[in-house]
Amino acid sequence: KPVRYVADVTEERKGQVAKKVEKLETDVMQTLQRSLSSVDNTSTQLTRQAKEVRNDIRQAGERSKDMVDAHVRQMIQEVKDMEETRHKVLDQQHDELKAH
Repeated sequence: KPVRYVADVTEERKGQVAKKVEKLETDVMQTLQRSLSSVDNTSTQLTRQAKEVRNDIRQAGERSKDMVDAHVRQMIQEVKDMEETRHKVLDQQHDELKAH
């Protein structure tokens, strides 16, 4: 076996350590990028969901407003109909009284 000098072994070790450190740095960077990407995707999804919820709330508000408006219009019409009927009855009674 050839004799290996301490300096050679040390250089060899330095090279191995440097490669391991480089690989670790690469792994850390890739993990960070995956995490950031995941955070971006989650953020995008949450933003989209928030928009959908706001739309749903707005639409529900519009629907309930439309329902209330329709109900109010119906009640107003019923009051008008009752007034009309009342006038007809009063006119009829008035005519009957004049006839007597």
